Amino acid sequence: MTTILQVNFVKDLKNKKIIVHRSFDAPLDLVWRAWTESNLRDKWWMPKPWMAKTKTHKFEVGGKWHYASIGPDGTTMWSIEEYTAIDNLNSYESICSFCDEEEKRNPNFASNTWKVVFIADGERTRVEVELNYPTEEAMRKMIEMGFEGGLTMALGNLDKLLASE
Repeated sequence: MTTILQVNFVKDLKNKKIIVHRSFDAPLDLVWRAWTESNLRDKWWMPKPWMAKTKTHKFEVGGKWHYASIGPDGTTMWSIEEYTAIDNLNSYESICSFCDEEEKRNPNFASNTWKVVFIADGERTRVEVELNYPTEEAMRKMIEMGFEGGLTMALGNLDKLLASE
């Protein structure tokens, strides 16, 4: 039986960063694939009842994941994640932005950077995420939008997906 593991979510306003640590009862290669293959990521990335739907995805340096977040009432919000560094099965870095269907950045929201690190830990895989924001205001805006709760729920979805793979 899969153990539900807790999210360690640290908000460091002074340094404009959020740090998230989470372990999963799954091998490194499967957790890596769930984060880097859009057909898997679409299944867990959004907190229910929202869902993610990929428009385009190319996991390589210079590539991107352009996807829609679709709400239960049909509300659609677009985002893009642009990959800036990839160390296969170890880590990747990206710039994430809200945008429209044509990838035009939303000027009302600042982009942030993500560094996602994957660490094999026996039967488990530890994922460490560091998000950096350009300003405290940009970080506060994401927090006020419910980022912590949304990501925590999405990581719970990932537990279920990993158990079924």
